[in-house]
Amino acid sequence: MPWSDEPKAAFVAMQFEAQSAHYAEHYTGMTSDVVVIDGDDAGRLLVARWAREIRIVDVALLPSFRGRGAGGELLPSSWTRRSRWARRSASTSSARTARSGSTGGRGFRPVGEAGVHLRMQWDPPVP
Repeated sequence: MPWSDEPKAAFVAMQFEAQSAHYAEHYTGMTSDVVVIDGDDAGRLLVARWAREIRIVDVALLPSFRGRGAGGELLPSSWTRRSRWARRSASTSSARTARSGSTGGRGFRPVGEAGVHLRMQWDPPVP
């Protein structure tokens, strides 16, 4: 946008506040972890855990960590940990991903869509 720095900062702050309010309303008890890559704080991972589902609410990386495979390295290990937990607790794991993102090939399948996002889901094996 051809805005000066001040309106851009105000817009980003407003969007962050709206997102935070949405998450607080819909994901009570959500955990927030700092993503560390090569010893540097690289972003955040927000996860909601319910009785029958684990939801990756948000993954955000700082610009300097984007476009070099950091997200690809993060999600497989994140999903693997959560999938192991889900197997033990018979919980479903899910996330909304950008259509360009992928959790396919790790046992997740698309189960819905909303605009530019796909809802991906992993179901525990039936005993």
